[in-house]
Amino acid sequence: MSATLLVDSCPVSGVIPPRISEGLREFADRIRARIREVQNEQSINYEIAGLPVCIRYIDPQLYEQVSPAFQHLRTAMNIQPELTVVLDGASSPLASHSSLLDWDGWGERDIWAVKLDEMMLIIQQNGMAVGALDYRNKTGYRLEHATAGMNYLDRAAPMRHLLTLWLGSQGRYLFHGAAVGEPEGGVLILGSGGSGKSTTALACLEDGMAYVGDDRCLLAMHGSPHVYSLYSTAKLMDISKFPCFASAVNIDGRTRDEKAMYYLHRLSDHTLHCGFPLRAILLAQIEEIQETTISPASPARGFLALAASGALHLPEMRKEALRCLNNVSRQLPVYDLKLGANIHSTPGVIRKLLRELC
Repeated sequence: MSATLLVDSCPVSGVIPPRISEGLREFADRIRARIREVQNEQSINYEIAGLPVCIRYIDPQLYEQVSPAFQHLRTAMNIQPELTVVLDGASSPLASHSSLLDWDGWGERDIWAVKLDEMMLIIQQNGMAVGALDYRNKTGYRLEHATAGMNYLDRAAPMRHLLTLWLGSQGRYLFHGAAVGEPEGGVLILGSGGSGKSTTALACLEDGMAYVGDDRCLLAMHGSPHVYSLYSTAKLMDISKFPCFASAVNIDGRTRDEKAMYYLHRLSDHTLHCGFPLRAILLAQIEEIQETTISPASPARGFLALAASGALHLPEMRKEALRCLNNVSRQLPVYDLKLGANIHSTPGVIRKLLRELC
């Protein structure tokens, strides 16, 4: 059986031994049965990128670890979900699945996506974490086998691979970048690691601007470009930059070299936004200047900055993802955002640009 191996977010082909292929099909059947078995368990409804999603938290520990990242997307509406995800833990009868997935080729850091008819299996951490997406039945499944639950950084962006697959099939494409602005419209902030995206997004949130995300957001074309929030979390290495956000910091399980995680829904004085129309693309980079400045840049550079996120999507949807990202970069003006040492000057510069564009 062939499969897709995601290495550094770039899919390449891989081959799974026949013995393991048979085990995967058996495990897929077990997943379907498990989903039916727990259909009356605790469920919480969310609206993700304008789509109704239901998550069934079977493991109380995983509820505590996962639900904060989606807290801002909870909805009281009781409507038929487009996707129902079962989140299962170490107490699940499927947790003893090692004999079916016993293959040293999985790899601790590799992410495998295996298509079995209408189901996509997502296998991580040497087979210890398994996800599944059943397109036909509009259901998803996530099994965290470890008794300690999810690791620290995964709690900042839970189920991201499963949601990337499903949302991509719905025309909402995950990308690496931040989004801030006003409810009527905002900007994308793109850049490589360490370019100042998170610092800029949090500075704008502190200043009262609309905040959608600092690292992972969703793009869609509804006639014109639109950005959606996925997680209420943010990550930053130096928490001393924003002392007013101290109540949102969560470092439980953090190692010394990892960024601190913020659960931004805890901030009562700051409202997170589910999304807004887009007005511009900003290419962030830190400069040896005092005050932040903005200057025009080429559309081609905007597309290149966005296109790197196209590798997050499997081959069957990457073409559509790149088409969406290309349309976004063609419709929006692109600017260089040169970030100065005075991070508090940045929100005013972005506000001024938005006023000029509206």
